[in-house]
Amino acid sequence: MCLMWTFFTGKATNHIFHVKSTIQQSVALESYLEEVKGELAELKLTKPKNNLLPAERAALKALKRDSGITIKKGR
Repeated sequence: MCLMWTFFTGKATNHIFHVKSTIQQSVALESYLEEVKGELAELKLTKPKNNLLPAERAALKALKRDSGITIKKGR
């Protein structure tokens, strides 16, 4: 998490969970991670709704199967 903070923010300052490179554990970090694990376990994931008509979905599948066409991800 500390490295993510440094690279995401671009700041070289210490993260609030910074612990020197020793064997000691950060109580704040451990409690935060346990809290996040609990929140993630409680999340109810649902399958996203289909926003295409059946004919549109069939057309996309047909295009994917056509080996003469190369489909690339957009930017």
